[in-house]
Amino acid sequence: MDDPCLQAKEWKDFWTCFPAKFSDTDFLRQVGKTHRGKPIDNAQMNLLLTHLCNNVRPDKNDVILDVCCGNGLLTSLMSNTCRHIVGVDFSPSLISVARKYNDAVNISYHRNDAMMIDENVLFESEPFNKVYMYEALQHFDEDQFSGLLSAITNLSIRPVHMYLASILDKERIDKFYNTDELKAQYEREKGERLLLGTWWDKEYMCDICTVHNLTCKFIDQPDELYTAHYRFDVLIKSK
Repeated sequence: MDDPCLQAKEWKDFWTCFPAKFSDTDFLRQVGKTHRGKPIDNAQMNLLLTHLCNNVRPDKNDVILDVCCGNGLLTSLMSNTCRHIVGVDFSPSLISVARKYNDAVNISYHRNDAMMIDENVLFESEPFNKVYMYEALQHFDEDQFSGLLSAITNLSIRPVHMYLASILDKERIDKFYNTDELKAQYEREKGERLLLGTWWDKEYMCDICTVHNLTCKFIDQPDELYTAHYRFDVLIKSK
């Protein structure tokens, strides 16, 4: 029988089911940081973190929002680079793990829907000056993108500095489904289960950013990163 988590048709159902398959400290598997079925190694994790920091550009005065923070794996690492960081995720099990294992004095975790972030997640009523989301935009559809930008920018000071990382590239879907077997599987299963989620068109993203008076700059992932052949990043800022 197929894994019931993979049969889910809503991401909230998937992320309620999936993390529970692993032990509390199996952080990488809990949030799908795997390559060919195995957790990514330290070299990949360090490359990922370095690339993220190079573009978020955190410093000790920053108050950062980590949207869809999962179990706080990246949140805890980023906390070493800033004054305060707030992690938000709708999964009760992942937030529980984050609070238990990946907490620090300058971290606050909130169980909250990214589309309905409000002032309750602010640190001492202070707006965020930097925001990032890692490998989570695929869990939103195109119609939700505008609402997500509104929710985040309403809590950010100007100029907005938002980094959305590891986004599925619609133009390179064939780089992921790159064998006849995988292509057949995709055609067979799409519409029946979630698969990876939304594959994004860059031109569409730019158009929506323009509506919000924001600019977007697309950034390639390092060639050595295990997701570089089918994902991209985008830096979104105020005009």
